[in-house]
Amino acid sequence: MSDLYFGLKLYVLWFLGMFLLGVAINLLTKKEHRQSLSKLAIDHVRMSFAITIVGLIVCGMGWFLFKVV
Repeated sequence: MSDLYFGLKLYVLWFLGMFLLGVAINLLTKKEHRQSLSKLAIDHVRMSFAITIVGLIVCGMGWFLFKVV
């Protein structure tokens, strides 16, 4: 189970790091192109959800190919 906890910690660190990177990039853009924090958070959750689904599918296929077969 320690591998699971380690993976979850890495995922949380990645999630927060990417969000803070998005906030930093948003602050560096011109004022007329900036997004509100709520819009930025919604876009981040959508992006993270899509990346997570793809990662889970790839991990599932790898597990099936190398452990099951």
